[in-house]
Amino acid sequence: FSPKAIQRASEIFPAHAAAFRVGDIALPLSSKGGCAARAGAYSHVLSFGSLAMYLTHSEMAVALRNVAKLASAGGSVAVTHFIEADGEPKGTIVAPISRQRLRQLASAAGLTNISFHPMKYQGDRFMMTARGPRVDKSGWAGGPSPHTLPPRPTR
Repeated sequence: FSPKAIQRASEIFPAHAAAFRVGDIALPLSSKGGCAARAGAYSHVLSFGSLAMYLTHSEMAVALRNVAKLASAGGSVAVTHFIEADGEPKGTIVAPISRQRLRQLASAAGLTNISFHPMKYQGDRFMMTARGPRVDKSGWAGGPSPHTLPPRPTR
């Protein structure tokens, strides 16, 4: 979030003001300017456009690794506003990406149960949902997983 967004969030939620920080999801979590949150801290990690719209593929790879680290084991992840190279409207999207390439990046980051969904009223843009890395009895967490979680039930 931008400094102005953090300031506004702090005004609206003063009891939680210390929890809002400026951080760049495309930088390693522990680096200066990176997202300052502990690994596995969130049951739900969401990105509404910023990860998909304003990053190069190499920055997306770092950001997806960070998303996987921030998500609790089996936590939910949703990232919106991706578009393939031939999709329209591109608008402000810096680096269109195929679903196949995005699946590779997300899987390499340790995300599981990766799926893609159209975004109604957004032209050819799509979103990705996934689960955070699963931790097994050996303590594995992250990286390409030998495990998968069962799919969520559909209604």
